[in-house]
Amino acid sequence: MTQQDTSMSSGPYTLTAQDVEPALDYGDPPAVRAAGNTNPDVLKAVLERGWLQSPYYNPNDSSLARQYGPDAFMPVLNNGGGDSPLLRAIRHHLPENVNTLLSAGADPNGLPAWILSDSVAATTGSLAYQRPGPPGNIHPFWSSAMSNFQVDKLITQAVVAVETAAAEGLDNIIDQLVNHGADITSWKVASPTPLPNSSLPSCLSASSPLHAAIAGRHNTTLGHLLSPPLLLNPNFIPLGPPVRRLTPPMQCLCTTPPNFEALAILLANSVCDAGTRTPEFGVHLAHFAAAPLSPSALRQLHAILRDAGTTSRGHTLLHVACMPGDETQINVFAPKVYRSVRFVRTLDPAWKPIRLHATCPQRAHTLAPDVQVLGPQLETPLFPPQDDGFFDAQIQVLSLLMETFGSEEKGQPGEEESRGGRKRMKDLVRQRDVDDNTALHFLAGYRIFNMRVVEMLRAADELDEGGEDGDAAAGGLWETATNRWGYTPRDLFEDGTRATEARHMKR
Repeated sequence: MTQQDTSMSSGPYTLTAQDVEPALDYGDPPAVRAAGNTNPDVLKAVLERGWLQSPYYNPNDSSLARQYGPDAFMPVLNNGGGDSPLLRAIRHHLPENVNTLLSAGADPNGLPAWILSDSVAATTGSLAYQRPGPPGNIHPFWSSAMSNFQVDKLITQAVVAVETAAAEGLDNIIDQLVNHGADITSWKVASPTPLPNSSLPSCLSASSPLHAAIAGRHNTTLGHLLSPPLLLNPNFIPLGPPVRRLTPPMQCLCTTPPNFEALAILLANSVCDAGTRTPEFGVHLAHFAAAPLSPSALRQLHAILRDAGTTSRGHTLLHVACMPGDETQINVFAPKVYRSVRFVRTLDPAWKPIRLHATCPQRAHTLAPDVQVLGPQLETPLFPPQDDGFFDAQIQVLSLLMETFGSEEKGQPGEEESRGGRKRMKDLVRQRDVDDNTALHFLAGYRIFNMRVVEMLRAADELDEGGEDGDAAAGGLWETATNRWGYTPRDLFEDGTRATEARHMKR
């Protein structure tokens, strides 16, 4: 809580014992505490004479003396982040304290380069690329799943002053920091220099002012950052783990709820390249737009939907739209489904899957001997009733994709146009991912089946290029397409149905 001082006398502020008490066990240093105080005289007094009045004053102890200076630093134990007087004053919206600190010579970047370097290295190392492992290891299609430890590191990753000001929507303070020499060099290019070749604070910060403004829904600040004289690059990709390595337009869709206004601002920028992919997994902006099942987001990107192609894990827009939202929508009670469905479409950067036993599905599914099925949707304490409210949105997105990929191409005769569209849609339905799963495999792995979407895709698959039933007799992909574990969509569907019925019988 911010310390308040009500004695606003005309004379110099009298420092209290609490004002000058140093931080001995990872607490707030005196200068950091004062920077968050709404009385600006407190900070001025601490900077001017706080060390001299400290009960621990020692003219030879430069380390303790720094706690009373404009660049006092408070580390976040074990997590690699930190705080400083300048960052504290910005987060508390105290412009006079910001002025005082900058006038006293505070580093306009807010944190020392060494802590920024250590922070990004620690976070990148702990959240390195992971290929999904054994059954039960479920990952977002665009990133890697994270443990509690990894999420803590992500949350506490060091952030510089300009990014902090952008997260608060403080345009004037952004300009003031830049005028005092805050580094924004890396944010003006599409991607920073890989470590360890760059020690620029802008390169080593958690993301960028653009990402921070988008996440904070400060769209006016976003426009300010993109405009002269700042001119930050709308294609900038930060250093760090895959969950951080997003362009600003991707950040718009990974913000909850999606920031569509910011996305429109970015797409209207002449420098914005909507075709940029994520470095690790090759995910296109359109894949992110398909994940929340938002037809409006896809319509914003209609001109580039066909350019999305596949991610490095083989996922198409159709795969993404058909994936379960998270692990609670997967029928993990069915062993074949449990083994086969390993990707979800959640865009939450801090999402962590429920831990399931990797070698014994029955044990994992039971969870505890006293767990009881609570109702017709197979609820457990970890698996609440599945909401089917997204079914209509999923149908709308699938219809839009079928319209886009099945539409005519200019310059082709009428019949060839129709035949080409049917072939493109059929190819899309038949596309396999890294596990040889088709979109139908994902649909068959739900706890509650969206049969209308299943029927739409089966119809597209079983229609030959001439518009007649082709593979319908053989059942098409539903009956014949096996994934890496040898299961067809029908196998998963039947396995899920049996598991559901078995658990109902145990009630």
